[in-house]
Amino acid sequence: MSAQEKPLNLLPKTVLEQSVWGRSLRWALSTGRYVIIITEIVVIAAFLSRFKLDQDVSDLGERINGKKNVMEVMLPVETKFRQVQNKLALARSTKSESIKFEEIFGDLESSIPEGISLQTMKIEKNLLHLTALAKSEGDLADFLNRGGMNNRWKTIELENISGNAQQGVSFSMKIWL
Repeated sequence: MSAQEKPLNLLPKTVLEQSVWGRSLRWALSTGRYVIIITEIVVIAAFLSRFKLDQDVSDLGERINGKKNVMEVMLPVETKFRQVQNKLALARSTKSESIKFEEIFGDLESSIPEGISLQTMKIEKNLLHLTALAKSEGDLADFLNRGGMNNRWKTIELENISGNAQQGVSFSMKIWL
């Protein structure tokens, strides 16, 4: 006996089996039914999973609405909290950028000679505006010399100067700190 035996078919092939339509029909009846069964299983699984997915969507909608209600209730508290945070941030920045009045007044006190009297003083962030009256030109020169030696004063700008024999020398200046 040979290793592979060929099956013996004594029935003759019909014309239908030899045509393209016949072979297609034979395939549809044998292999095609498995394809249809697998397709039906996939459709049934999709149909059944639809129930679970609908329930998940419903649950998520309820959870979102619940959280939305909580957020609406907490909105005034959140708004107040953010306002307080903004005020604290502004206070921190103002504190860090605050003008050190003690240092400015200490420098002025040590730099102003006795013959000069301050009339107005305006302090901004890094700028000091002064209007003063000096009894003599020497007092003004002494003040400018002392200010030039001060390490904290970056620039001194003499803006206006006018002299009067009775009152003395009136001047205004800017000092950058």
